[in-house]
Amino acid sequence: MIDTIFVSAWQVLNLASESVLSRRVMPLSILPSLDDDEYEGYEYPELKPDLTALSDLVHTRIGQTIISCQKVTRGTYNEIYMLNTEDGRKLIARLCRSPRHPSALRSEVATMKLVRSRTSIPVPVVHFFEDSPSNEVGMQFLVMDYVEGVNLYQMWEDLTLEHKKDVLTQVAWVLGQLANMEFEATGSIVEDGSVGPLLHPMAENVDEEEVIIDMSDGPYGSTSDYLNLFIDRFSSSSRISKENRMRLCKVREILAKYIASHDNEPYIRPPFRLRHADFDGQNLLFTDPTLSDGTSPPRLVGVIDWDHAHVAPLYFLYEYPVFIQDNDGSRHLYSENAILRPHFVRAIRKQFPPGSARYFEARACIPSGRCSTLNNFKTIFMNKIFWSYKMLQGRLKRYVAAEEAGTGKAYADGRVDWIPDADESDSDEGNSLTSEKFTYSFQWLRLRVDG
Repeated sequence: MIDTIFVSAWQVLNLASESVLSRRVMPLSILPSLDDDEYEGYEYPELKPDLTALSDLVHTRIGQTIISCQKVTRGTYNEIYMLNTEDGRKLIARLCRSPRHPSALRSEVATMKLVRSRTSIPVPVVHFFEDSPSNEVGMQFLVMDYVEGVNLYQMWEDLTLEHKKDVLTQVAWVLGQLANMEFEATGSIVEDGSVGPLLHPMAENVDEEEVIIDMSDGPYGSTSDYLNLFIDRFSSSSRISKENRMRLCKVREILAKYIASHDNEPYIRPPFRLRHADFDGQNLLFTDPTLSDGTSPPRLVGVIDWDHAHVAPLYFLYEYPVFIQDNDGSRHLYSENAILRPHFVRAIRKQFPPGSARYFEARACIPSGRCSTLNNFKTIFMNKIFWSYKMLQGRLKRYVAAEEAGTGKAYADGRVDWIPDADESDSDEGNSLTSEKFTYSFQWLRLRVDG
């Protein structure tokens, strides 16, 4: 009897080993890359991932057999691969082009998990990730569900005005969902869903090469400490000039004066809100409008790239999407944008009951609360842009001069003759989708994504 049990166990182990062996020697099909742009000398070099090792890890971690891989695209910091499974499923592997602090990758995954659990925002499921570059694949990566959709920036210009309004109402719905998540401190989300130190990228010259370093500070319970953190990161660099260091002191004074005069405004006081760090058309996925009869507006199916999302003052959540901000290079869009921005503002307010605290927060913040002090500070210090120190000098010089003279403009970077939008009535045009309809729509979407 004992011998029989031993033989049976040995046969099971032997069959399992043969299965693993056969899987590993099965050829993996590498499809032609969809990213045919040449790699430039100024960007990170092309990655050479071990795709066989990646497919083996997918099989081990989530039980899916990968039959083919295809490079889809690349960004500044990541390369994207499509993984096609044996049963017809599609997964996305996002590979890091430059080593990141492990905490930054863990925070991104934790943020996506938190947003999925506390809102109805369609966020891809992350199945597993490797936060150490020393793994079988050869770099840090994460594997998540593929979302069938089109990037908003690829369709925006071809949409009708009414469909653009519908899209903006959906974008406002996302911001309303994020506004409902309240936190008592600013910082990055950690694995248990709480707020930890703020992780923010900083460019440094290491051995004659530009390296992205994720700085870690906080968390902080005040807007003043939050904003000064970004200044500290620049002023602590050994590469900062004496002149720029003096200008940074001036920036501190400007911020202190602004906060003192706006201390009662709800958009700079706690509670703080979760802010997507790159909430733009490339990270908003919608249904393909060419697949419909043309009468139905595109529907939001995914919000992606939560890299460096963090908890911040409400001011930095409620912002006009860049594609409805005026730009001197697109003057022909000024009249249309003048229609779309008020619609977007009304759509944000409609996410909350009239007269509620969140309604008044939104009303105070946009459009009347938009200001040059914080907008231009964000452009210089908070966006994922790494200025050369010569460019930083020019930016700081103009910022300090404009703020001290009182001539700063909130959106002058795009339109030189920018003037603030009027705060119009909250009455809507009548055909926009209501918050209740969105709740139903996204409950259906969540069932589709999870099911």
